[in-house]
Amino acid sequence: MNFWRLLNPAQADGIIVIGHHNALMGLAAILLAIVGASVLLPAAERFRDQQHRFVWLVGGATVMALGFWGMHFAAMLAYHLPFPHDFDRSLSLASIVPILVASACVIALCAQAANPILHRAAGAAVFAAGLVLMHFLGMESMQLPAAMHFEPSGFVQSLVAAFILPLGALIVTHWLKDRFSKSNDVIPVVSTLIIGLSVCAFHIMAMSATFFVVDPE
Repeated sequence: MNFWRLLNPAQADGIIVIGHHNALMGLAAILLAIVGASVLLPAAERFRDQQHRFVWLVGGATVMALGFWGMHFAAMLAYHLPFPHDFDRSLSLASIVPILVASACVIALCAQAANPILHRAAGAAVFAAGLVLMHFLGMESMQLPAAMHFEPSGFVQSLVAAFILPLGALIVTHWLKDRFSKSNDVIPVVSTLIIGLSVCAFHIMAMSATFFVVDPE
């Protein structure tokens, strides 16, 4: 594996190829991200209770991770390139581990009543790390007849977005819960959409920074 793939396209020695997403499969990926995000608030609420905390933590983290991991690979299946490619199964499966650990940490941190903004910032940082590791491990699992590279500025922007977007989503969620009644059914729906779409936005930004170089010979 080569994690140092940063390259300015102008310096590429070969034919540059950029993929595109199939709209229908892309929609399926968005839905999976929203399903994963929908677990966060209920799992965090149950985790505050003294009973069955471990079950809610593990179960919630597993469903969240499967949703976000499924989003990534549905999006990758929707990603079309003009040459055949496959995925390394072992590395693809291993990429679920970072987002699984991150999801468990986010649930536990969002369940904290004291210093909610601080805990949400910490949760966003941990979640960003898990999301980025999941994404780029998944990218490394690609087996293709071309060299994969990331445009440096787009790559950095995607890393920043991986933290800023979930942080904004978690802060908005906290603000909604403080401002409106906790029994308001709209709050979980809005929060779920914001968190799910923020994960999709990171994926789009990361893929926009990705290009492939084919040897002209």
